[in-house]
Amino acid sequence: FSGHAGHFVTTIRNRRTGAETDIDHGAVIVATGVQERAPVGYLCGEDPRVVTTTAFEKLVAADQPLAIRQIVMIQCAGSRNDELKYCSRTCCGQALKNAVALKKRQPDTDIVILYRDIRTYGFMEKLYKEARAKGIRFVPYKPDNKPVVARDGKDLRCDIFEPGLNT
Repeated sequence: FSGHAGHFVTTIRNRRTGAETDIDHGAVIVATGVQERAPVGYLCGEDPRVVTTTAFEKLVAADQPLAIRQIVMIQCAGSRNDELKYCSRTCCGQALKNAVALKKRQPDTDIVILYRDIRTYGFMEKLYKEARAKGIRFVPYKPDNKPVVARDGKDLRCDIFEPGLNT
């Protein structure tokens, strides 16, 4: 690209055809990318059945049947705490997108999303409503009562305080 503030010209080349196109624009935004942060605890990295949102998204996108009967997604795992205080504003939307995509493909899969606050921005609110309509369950938790993931023989267990039932 070339130019100055308010007037830039960027040349884009099509990898397949080699054709080039010039685009005139007034601003440039450089997005350097992101590195996913895997949460500490929850058996993440210790058990292959516990995966990050990004890894789960790849499984769902592979469009192959998944041998999964039940999925528990834990939102804010590893964030919104003393070490990492902020909300990324993307995790809830990703969880909803993945849950709805899997539910469409495998309607009998039981999906539970554990959350501190469901934060759906813009059009993600429609996805939240679709998830609820498809039977995806949402259970809140408090920072002082975080979910606990443990092995239970060959299975995994996720224990959570359910405030509605007070158990």
